[in-house]
Amino acid sequence: MIALYLNMFVLVVQLFQKVPALKELAPTQSEPPFQIAQLVVLVVFVLLGVQAARKFHGEPLHMPKARQLGPEGEGTGLIWRRFEERDGGVYVEVEAIALSRDVPASLRWLVEPT
Repeated sequence: MIALYLNMFVLVVQLFQKVPALKELAPTQSEPPFQIAQLVVLVVFVLLGVQAARKFHGEPLHMPKARQLGPEGEGTGLIWRRFEERDGGVYVEVEAIALSRDVPASLRWLVEPT
């Protein structure tokens, strides 16, 4: 996220250097229009970072990441379970992916549980 912000910072700098209308507004890049543009970019990235941090839900360490459905070697899908204690109770979330045929060997490393 920081690298993306720095890229946007540089983009604003280059826009004020290359676009004639913006160069007129801030020829030395120390004028208020340039500073306001950089402040807006900073505020947007701070807000996006805060929102991402609020929405992130890490998996508990005691949870298995995924397990195969069906008997060993015959499963055609994966299942994830998540338990969360809050509001005086336990919430259970179960997600499953079932496939109608085996995963191609070239992609198997990506989807098989470890």
